[in-house]
Amino acid sequence: MNGVRSILMAAALATTALARPPAGPEQQMRRLRAAGALLVDLDLTQAQAAQLLALVNRATAARQQVLDQIGTSQERSLASYQALKAQLVAQQPTREAEQAAQHAHLAVKHLNEQAMTDTILRHEQELDRLLTADQVAFLIAYDGKDKTKIEEARRNPARTRSQAAELVDRLRRMDRYAFSRQKEAVYRHFIENCTEQGLYARDAIDFDAALARVLPVMTELRALNVLQYAERKQELARALCPHRTAARPALYGWKYVRGEPLRQAGRSSRLLFSEFAAEILAKMAD
Repeated sequence: MNGVRSILMAAALATTALARPPAGPEQQMRRLRAAGALLVDLDLTQAQAAQLLALVNRATAARQQVLDQIGTSQERSLASYQALKAQLVAQQPTREAEQAAQHAHLAVKHLNEQAMTDTILRHEQELDRLLTADQVAFLIAYDGKDKTKIEEARRNPARTRSQAAELVDRLRRMDRYAFSRQKEAVYRHFIENCTEQGLYARDAIDFDAALARVLPVMTELRALNVLQYAERKQELARALCPHRTAARPALYGWKYVRGEPLRQAGRSSRLLFSEFAAEILAKMAD
């Protein structure tokens, strides 16, 4: 009977999900504020905001496809649940009805847990390639839910870009000979200084790969005229910040709906891959 109880609980969950109203204005406002605060803490440049907006739009479209599949699966599952419920009321449950209801339950749970989470994590890997290592380090702390670590990490993206801006100035002031001989050592010192301050993990960075990525940026910033340089300095500073060698390890969370455990992606990705973040990013990228 325990298996039957879980199936009937699943039926209740499916019915509730089908009838669940959209989030109210207060809940929507909380999500909008949370997404906005997260985006501010990431210290995005306008160029990053535009790139992230495109990624968020792809992610929300993919999430909606999964939600549509969940809705279809839930509607189909109700017939199996109702057939089993009718048999139980008549005290004549059959193994076939139990198996059909169990299969329907597992199909819905798989979509809720596996398909949705995998969709978010797939786009999270793209996110980690787009953001710099210090920005991803903040998201790792944010998902860890340790308030002290979150507060410490919250300032790190801005601190990293500030130090990168000083590096931009230094590289630009160098004469041709000094730049040719010292650029690699200067950039290595910048990365080591950031890791010593805990702005990102030392093992997250491949120096040779980071240097190869920023060498064209170094050359570009030295070729700009004074007006162009003043206009693009902050963008160039963010471009000098290293990226992670690989995407961060997946960090899962759990939610419980009437006692039913469902795996989900971290809170930061759920906030970023949302229509609330898209709305804010559209303004940031404009």
